[in-house]
Amino acid sequence: MSDYQKQKAAKPKINDRINELLAGTMREMALGFVAWMKEHKMTAGWASTDSWKTSYRGKGLFYIRISEGKWTVNPVFWDIDEVADYITEEGYQEFILNNLYDCRFCHPAPCRITDRIFFGKELKGLCGGRPILHCENPDERTVEFLKGLIVYMRKKISG
Repeated sequence: MSDYQKQKAAKPKINDRINELLAGTMREMALGFVAWMKEHKMTAGWASTDSWKTSYRGKGLFYIRISEGKWTVNPVFWDIDEVADYITEEGYQEFILNNLYDCRFCHPAPCRITDRIFFGKELKGLCGGRPILHCENPDERTVEFLKGLIVYMRKKISG
């Protein structure tokens, strides 16, 4: 039985996998982030092997992925222009531009690969028309930025 099949049947809790796969500061940061999520009434539902998704009002907000010695937060931008003001205020334009996923053909359905200009830079091959930010082993400042970004995104979804 594959890891995916085992996890699909067991639906492991994110905290359990964090404790199994991370150590030291990385473990503390990841557990702290999950605790913050709970404080803000967000839950991480199992999505795939060592991957959990958090949604708000039916829209995916972000994924958390855990692997041996690594954790990643992947915010999903439904409309990246809606969060541009927040990104600029926080001074994270360059970070965003350097950490957006390009399309990696991760599913069998046809992708809506998109090219566009954002913060004056042409971005090619963005995934599914909804850019996904890749934040691997975020430091404390980046975690605080992500928390603010997620709260901002929830407000935008609420209208």
